[in-house]
Amino acid sequence: MSLSILAETPADYEEWDARAKADRSATFFHSPLWARLYSEYSGTSMKPDGRLLTFSDGKIAILVLCRRNILGVLSSYASSPAGNFGGWVTGDVLTEEHARLLAGRLLRLGNVVWRENPYDPCLRHL
Repeated sequence: MSLSILAETPADYEEWDARAKADRSATFFHSPLWARLYSEYSGTSMKPDGRLLTFSDGKIAILVLCRRNILGVLSSYASSPAGNFGGWVTGDVLTEEHARLLAGRLLRLGNVVWRENPYDPCLRHL
């Protein structure tokens, strides 16, 4: 059976926070608090927009994202604004296949800035 992403929904603050705290490779800049603080600092031009992804094996990860609307028509994303490590957070043990799916989903956003997390063991093989 091939691994796939079954569902994607907006991540609420509590779930994002719990996953960030449970993830041993996460930094403060992966947290929803950082996204919220940066949003306030930016005058809300960039808003937290984390996404909860559920995999076919039952594991869950949250894409760490902030979104900026451009002229009300286009969007740009930062996976952790201000040049900090981004990507995803999870309390589950992920494989390289999970990481490939997550990276692919992140990159399909199009206009995204993603500074890879050097502490994520799955990224070492991608």
